[in-house]
Amino acid sequence: MGLLLSRDGWLLFATCGVRSFAYGFLSVVLGIYLDAIGLTTTAIGWIFTAALAGGAVMTIVITAVADTFGRKILLILGAILMAIAGWFFAVSNDPIFLTMAAIFGTISPSGKEVGPFLSIEQAILPETTQDQHRTTVFSAYNLIGSLCGALGALAVGLPSLFSIPQITGYRFLVWGYVICAVVMMVVFALLYRIA
Repeated sequence: MGLLLSRDGWLLFATCGVRSFAYGFLSVVLGIYLDAIGLTTTAIGWIFTAALAGGAVMTIVITAVADTFGRKILLILGAILMAIAGWFFAVSNDPIFLTMAAIFGTISPSGKEVGPFLSIEQAILPETTQDQHRTTVFSAYNLIGSLCGALGALAVGLPSLFSIPQITGYRFLVWGYVICAVVMMVVFALLYRIA
């Protein structure tokens, strides 16, 4: 596989893995966390709806202009928005702020891809390998995402394993989401041949 994929391809595999890991644990803990910080079920429902709708809108808008502004820049911007949204979720319990963060920050309550990352990365992947290896590369890319998402869901048990109080453990995981976004931002910045 090493010879089938360029350096940029490996970097995209890394961002897919990190993002899927973050989405994996956030999807398990997000509703419980929002309840624990005092939000009503109605507010939580609105935040989830905003996150899913915002992800769809962001995908349409950002991918429509990706080739104009540059794919690399928009991937970095997406990671920055993801980090800011995670920060809001870690420090605020205001449903208005959290709804806005969910709309613009690629928060994934479902564990599935939301926002522009997947579509832009999949547009770039064919450029990172030879034509005859594209199917293999896409298969491996999706496998990495699925495995890392499952590991993320499993990571939700870490706070209780270390006897961390429930709300502290949830908040720790939300900060982990911010860290994953920062890691993605750095890795996207390292893309070499992607405009």
